[in-house]
Amino acid sequence: MERMFKKYLIPLSVLLPLFFGACKSDKQQEINTWFGGEIINPRADFVLLAKNSRVVDTIFLDKDNFFRYKFDSLVPGLYSFIHKEYQLVYIEPGDSIMLRVNTLDFDESLAYSGTGAAKNNYLIEMFLHNEEEQKLMPSYYQKSPEAFSASLDSMRNIRLKILNRFQEKHETSTGFNEVAQASIDFDYYSKKELYPFAHYGSNHLENMNSLPENFYAFRSGVNYGDEHLYTYYPYYRYISSFLDNVSYTTYMNRAKFDRTSPLHTKAKLKLIDSVITHDSLKNNLLYATTRRYLINSKDQDSSEEIFDLFMQKNSSKAQHKEMKLLHQACDKMIPGNPLPNQMVVTTDNTIKDLHSLINRPTVLFFWSAGSSNHNKRIHKKAAEMKAKYPEFDFVGISVDQNHEKWLKTMALRTFNEKTEYRFNDAVQAERELVLNSPNKAIIVDARGRIIENNTNIFGSSFEVQLLGYLNRVPFQ
Repeated sequence: MERMFKKYLIPLSVLLPLFFGACKSDKQQEINTWFGGEIINPRADFVLLAKNSRVVDTIFLDKDNFFRYKFDSLVPGLYSFIHKEYQLVYIEPGDSIMLRVNTLDFDESLAYSGTGAAKNNYLIEMFLHNEEEQKLMPSYYQKSPEAFSASLDSMRNIRLKILNRFQEKHETSTGFNEVAQASIDFDYYSKKELYPFAHYGSNHLENMNSLPENFYAFRSGVNYGDEHLYTYYPYYRYISSFLDNVSYTTYMNRAKFDRTSPLHTKAKLKLIDSVITHDSLKNNLLYATTRRYLINSKDQDSSEEIFDLFMQKNSSKAQHKEMKLLHQACDKMIPGNPLPNQMVVTTDNTIKDLHSLINRPTVLFFWSAGSSNHNKRIHKKAAEMKAKYPEFDFVGISVDQNHEKWLKTMALRTFNEKTEYRFNDAVQAERELVLNSPNKAIIVDARGRIIENNTNIFGSSFEVQLLGYLNRVPFQ
């Protein structure tokens, strides 16, 4: 204590710069913004921080599974943090937000503390509240349009009351209020857009003409190019549903609804171009719509037409480059074409070409040692289908590049080594075979020609596709 009261004779010319420097340091400290937390049962040694779908930084965990990140500069708003799974966090200048999450129960265990925590705990509470509401929706969708609207209005009013109570208790910014309101509004709007599909069924969507005139009155008040929300999932989901519904109305008297048909895709691309006013949102929607079509396309001429329309409407050079590569790959995957050959590695570490393994109708499915639950499920499904359809071979191909890890996983799972391989060059294989989904399967005939280029081994149509091949004269 004595040292605290000792007097030092310091010249004023030295003391003043120190004083003002300290004041400046204190001021800087006040506006510092931090984000960090603890990951329980981590699944990697880092987290990703992203904004508007772009990675801001990679933040590594320390030995105790904590991470901490200081913003050099901050654009306030929604950020994503990603650790295999992801959630949103709203960050503003001066926040010092700490999270705690257990990967075994990601969403339910997530909690925030520190400056700025209250608004993010509110968003998580509303996220979980929405999950509970979803359990009610199947019965709600069976109601008449009028009764459905009344039930939805009641649900929305409950959420608005919760938001109002939160705003009365906490000082909130305009930006946060906009996001909180949007989470309520666009979830409500999305349920309205989904109603005709759930109520009438996709084969009877023409009945949507009988909906009350004011059923979609809210559409006229939506900003279809919101700068602050264009990557926010509730907003993006609503926009996508709205576009599908309105696109269908342009051809509903000529054909059934089919999201992957050339008719629907062309209508949707044109609608996006005419309605969406935010360039990045427009480009992303054009890209996603075209990509979905090309991956599922069975016809090269239609693919070319859709690709040309995308190139006319989309203004992103980077997306042009990506789409050209995808278009080239998808063209080669059109049914009837030979499967693009790949080099695969056997369990004894020898290399073979994929074509040499195919001498009967074959289903190719794909997996990774890093996705434990998935690789177990997909092999179980393949075994069930093999027992039911012995006319087909089922071949599992891993995208893992670590040979020893692959072998250990197969030994642990007791997979059949005679029908298991891994890609020699997984990056090339994923690009050339357009491996866009972990559940994707490719069906080929005995000559290695493609029968189905993008089927889901867990999907309801998978067995129909197998039976369809068996019931027609195969092209040998």
